[in-house]
Amino acid sequence: MATQQPTPVPMLGFMVFEKTGDGDGFVSAMMVTDSRGYPLEFRATTPVKPTLVQRTLYGSQIQHYVAIELCGAELIRKSQRKPRLTLVPEPWLLDIAGKASNIAVVDLLGGRYRSEVAWMGYIFIGDPEENAAQAEAYVKRGYRELKLKVGREPDVDVARVKLVRETVGPDIRIRVDANMAWNQVTAVKIIRRMEPWNIQYVEQPVPFRDHAGMAWVRARVETPVAADESCTSISTALSLIRHRACDVFVVYVSEAGGLTKAREIVRLADNEGIHCVLGTWAELGIGTTAGMHLIASSRNFPFANDTHYELQDGDIITHPLQIIDGITQLPEGPGLGVAIDPDRLKTFADLHARETVFGDAKNPEFIPRVGRIL
Repeated sequence: MATQQPTPVPMLGFMVFEKTGDGDGFVSAMMVTDSRGYPLEFRATTPVKPTLVQRTLYGSQIQHYVAIELCGAELIRKSQRKPRLTLVPEPWLLDIAGKASNIAVVDLLGGRYRSEVAWMGYIFIGDPEENAAQAEAYVKRGYRELKLKVGREPDVDVARVKLVRETVGPDIRIRVDANMAWNQVTAVKIIRRMEPWNIQYVEQPVPFRDHAGMAWVRARVETPVAADESCTSISTALSLIRHRACDVFVVYVSEAGGLTKAREIVRLADNEGIHCVLGTWAELGIGTTAGMHLIASSRNFPFANDTHYELQDGDIITHPLQIIDGITQLPEGPGLGVAIDPDRLKTFADLHARETVFGDAKNPEFIPRVGRIL
């Protein structure tokens, strides 16, 4: 009798979980990291049962190398450099654990604090009139918070903030994001010029390594300061806390090294009276949903969060997320609560535009419409 071949089942990110007829399976492609965040080559040599994943998750602290413990895999260190993106393995493991035990990922992260997530309206740099019209359109659709990119021309940036405020009225929150465009002195000058129009906070006014400089700016303006590019790990979060550099952490699941690492950053912030906002790397439905589970697990996300989801031309999950009045309900069901559509996954995997998340150098007006992180 011929041996039945495993049927590939797309799971999360850039890995394949191959499932046999009796419910067992094995990982055929996966990136994992050790406890310090170093990437390791992972070769599964024994079957993986979801119940083993579940038992390991509950039996000890959730670690990025949990699959190694249950698979007895061969490990080869590939690099001493800390990876920028280690989103792939952990949400996959948490999704398996949740689905195997009929538990949502939010509950694996500590329990549900909320069941819906608020998003802000994303406004890129443009003419003041153009940005004001975009802001008005967001408000008409129910959004209560807006984010304006700034950092090119100070006078124009101030005019944009002024006109957007006059257009949307006093009750809509407006934050600005300079993306490290200013030095310390320039940051203070421009922020003070914007303050009459009630800025919610200013994001990353100075270069990411300059935690002392960010603290210097924060001490000289009334507007709260948020750390984005500066806040990428537990160690950078601790440095920001030591310097008293900011009032808000912009937390990325991908940059933190996974959901549990991001959750640790959120807990540090909560302990220090620092609020958190979810950052975005143009995630599609899976990455967006993973971030939603993080938000839902903590009280420390009082503001609307970043997303490029509405800017995408499609998604790879079977039921794309719905944003109504700037809010998305956390998907119901075990694990992440979403499933991949294999045909959509193949379509997105073949798109060259997924490699151009920062735009087209030959066409500055081009904005990619497909997500880089699944």
